[in-house]
Amino acid sequence: MKSEPEKPSVILLDIMMPIMDGLEFRNRQLNDPELAGVPVVMMTADADPAARAKQMQINHFFGKTNLDIKKLIKTVESLAAQQA
Repeated sequence: MKSEPEKPSVILLDIMMPIMDGLEFRNRQLNDPELAGVPVVMMTADADPAARAKQMQINHFFGKTNLDIKKLIKTVESLAAQQA
C-alpha cells in the first residue's frame, strides 16, 4: 500500500538555488493548497532581506552575511512546534 508523503512542518528556503530559484518555489508553494500554509524561513544574501521577504510573503528571514545559527534553529523549532 502506498502511503501519502508527510507534509513538512517548516521549509528552509534559499533564494539562490539552481534550476528553480526561491521566488519561483515560493509562488508554486503558495498556489499548492497542500503546502500553502507551511511556514517558510528564508535565507538570502540579498542586500535587503526584509524587502525580499515582504515581496515573497515570508515572515521569517535571515541574511546570510550575518546568519545567527542559534536564532535560526530556535525559529525553526518554534515554527515546527506550532505545526505539530
